[in-house]
Amino acid sequence: MYIEKLNFIPKVPNNLLLTIEEAMDNENTYQGSAPKNIYGSFICNESLYDWIQQYFNYEVIVRYQIIGQDLPLHRDHGIIGTKANYLITSGGENVITQWWDDEHNPSKMLYEEKCDINTWYNLNIEEPHTVLNVKETRYSITVRKK
Repeated sequence: MYIEKLNFIPKVPNNLLLTIEEAMDNENTYQGSAPKNIYGSFICNESLYDWIQQYFNYEVIVRYQIIGQDLPLHRDHGIIGTKANYLITSGGENVITQWWDDEHNPSKMLYEEKCDINTWYNLNIEEPHTVLNVKETRYSITVRKK
């Protein structure tokens, strides 16, 4: 499994969402070197956290994710298994997520998907993956097991 829709979680109510600017005012927990307008993982508001937590039977970490350009092929290190994503904005008309056979010497694309906004997905983040064709800010919510 590379990606699957999570139909048991409804669309996030708009009144729970921060704007991109508001989210970027929160603490950026991303430990890498990319500038926060290129990639960031920002602490979410308590009301959003409480709403999302009710749909999971384990304690979760919820973040707003900002992607400002194509992401290089990578694995989400330090996270085991999968991560739930909810796209608020897609980042452009033809943005796709791809999974590849190898992080450092990719030779075969294994799967790709164009994700819809206002939809929850479960992503395999242990496998090498990338996000391509980002033309504007891609804004999402990420949820992972604490």
